[in-house]
Amino acid sequence: MIALVPAPATVQAKHWQMKEQCDHGHRGFVAKHRIQNLMRSTEMLTQKRWHRVQHYVKCTMTAKQSKRLRKTLNRLRAWRASHKDYLIYSRLPAWTHAWAVNTGACESGNDPTTNTGNGYYGAFQFNLGTWAAAGGQGMPNLQSWHYQATIAIKLMLREGAQHWPNCG
Repeated sequence: MIALVPAPATVQAKHWQMKEQCDHGHRGFVAKHRIQNLMRSTEMLTQKRWHRVQHYVKCTMTAKQSKRLRKTLNRLRAWRASHKDYLIYSRLPAWTHAWAVNTGACESGNDPTTNTGNGYYGAFQFNLGTWAAAGGQGMPNLQSWHYQATIAIKLMLREGAQHWPNCG
């Protein structure tokens, strides 16, 4: 059983009331920082990382605070899921970001919705065969710029810039 340790009145007013330590040694302030670092990271939020966050929440906070933090974490988890394209793009090497921005600007002015009717779509002017072969789903011009950039970078790393003879 984890014992609750009430915080002094001066600390209560400024900070969350945390347990000083759980029964297996996590200190409250350390666990809070670990939670923040795990959730702010752009690394993939794997099941193992999510369980670690839940563990720190469970063993360092009172029930009321734990419930409030769990709600916040669930909102953050939903945000991460809805911004998955950006998070994947942000994990790619920095030089590929510059290549993607410059190539997209040259091809379409970086407009991800470009559909000029010539059989090429999106910010990187993909034809549908190339898009599907590179792992793209749906129509390129209906996807986010970050998703298109991720597909373009994967294609460029695999086959070179031959698909963008003028801009790549």
